[in-house]
Amino acid sequence: MENNFPVSIKEIEEATSLSWTGVKKVVLKIHDDYHLNLRKSGGTWIVWKEIGPLKRKISDSCHQFLE
Repeated sequence: MENNFPVSIKEIEEATSLSWTGVKKVVLKIHDDYHLNLRKSGGTWIVWKEIGPLKRKISDSCHQFLE
């Protein structure tokens, strides 16, 4: 799976012969380890791999006191 390139669950089903339920169970089990995202887009579910973990912006941080 390429980084940041969404793949439809239907494509994964056809390539692996797994059902939607099977694909979803696998993705939900490994999504943290492999930085996978699972979202619904329009009428289909897509999954994609991020390059690395997302870093959230923290509104209250030490940076605000450094100014």
